[in-house]
Amino acid sequence: MSLEIRSANIDLYKHKIHNWFDEQQAIFSVESQILQWLKDNGEDKDVLGNRSSSLLINKLIYFISERLEKTNPSLVISRGWYKYGPCFEHGRKGEESMSLFAFDKHKTVSRILPEVSQECEQQVPKYLKSLEKDGSFPYGYIHYIYSERCNYPWLQEYYLGKHRLSQVLSDLEHGKTKEKDIIKAFIDFDRAIINTKYQKEINVRQIDIDKILEVTALLSCTARDPENSKTEYFRNMRTYFTENVLLAFAIKNYERTLHTGTLGFQKLIAENMENNYKNYLQDIPDKLRFYYSLMPTNA
Repeated sequence: MSLEIRSANIDLYKHKIHNWFDEQQAIFSVESQILQWLKDNGEDKDVLGNRSSSLLINKLIYFISERLEKTNPSLVISRGWYKYGPCFEHGRKGEESMSLFAFDKHKTVSRILPEVSQECEQQVPKYLKSLEKDGSFPYGYIHYIYSERCNYPWLQEYYLGKHRLSQVLSDLEHGKTKEKDIIKAFIDFDRAIINTKYQKEINVRQIDIDKILEVTALLSCTARDPENSKTEYFRNMRTYFTENVLLAFAIKNYERTLHTGTLGFQKLIAENMENNYKNYLQDIPDKLRFYYSLMPTNA
């Protein structure tokens, strides 16, 4: 017996969100319509067969929510900008691990709203084309989101810099990256995080930025040496940078951009985010001492 997620037959143009259940109903409705669009266009297997599909789904729901809220201000699906940019709150953790949603279990729907079909028509082809070119991770699609769909101008430089640096670090193992590209990627990222407007928007202290700049300096030094960039030392440091340093920024970005209709929920998220941010930052000095002690002699 197959499991089917049944969403209420609600009118998203009139539906009001007062609590978690109301919001979940709205999300199920949007998800079901996205799945129906994918099936109708013969794209469901191509999309849902990829581990990175959670990236696409999160961004579809984020921008569909924006469109719907313009028509129905009472329909506020909690959302913000996190690790890979725009996502909705209930899908945020799934996107962080790039785990798949249970889309194939959703109920078939007969009506697809224009807000849903318009976003799917814009984003799905770009996502699939990116997968064809980039492989398992859709770098091109994410670049499109950061460069053309950023609704917070002060965030754009950070996400573009972070995206390019992440791609360069990933390419290093395959020997695809030139030294000048590595240097430029680190410079662009550092420039983005020392931008005073960005720092002010996400409310970070200069002392925190200085700690992070020391991490990027050490990582850059190691990455520029072809031999060191292939070592377990470098891979460990790169993972720490991606899973801790970049996540610290993701936390601050999300806390600042969180859009929700429930003030109590917003306060709870902000408190959790702040605690996590402090834990990540406190760990940096010890990590730096550890990496300096293990630095390869030719780094």
